[in-house]
Amino acid sequence: MAKNTGLGALLTGIVLGAAAVFLSKKENRIKTRATINQATTKVKLLKQEYKTDPEKVKAELKAQGKKLASKALTEAHKLSKRLNTKPKTSKK
Repeated sequence: MAKNTGLGALLTGIVLGAAAVFLSKKENRIKTRATINQATTKVKLLKQEYKTDPEKVKAELKAQGKKLASKALTEAHKLSKRLNTKPKTSKK
């Protein structure tokens, strides 16, 4: 077996350590469980909607993705201006 060395192993260790510290408090575990339950409920509802009208769900998800991408690009431009550098934009 190869040893896990390098940046990937380091990052994995840091993430797992942070998760352990975060989840060591009971209130954080309760909040995490509530968030997971909400996400599970949303996924189940989305699955039901997809079964009834897949094209509508695809269109809604595409619109949400575009909105999120636009927001991320706006935030990147704001951050770029604060850093006094120009962001790299993809050429189409």
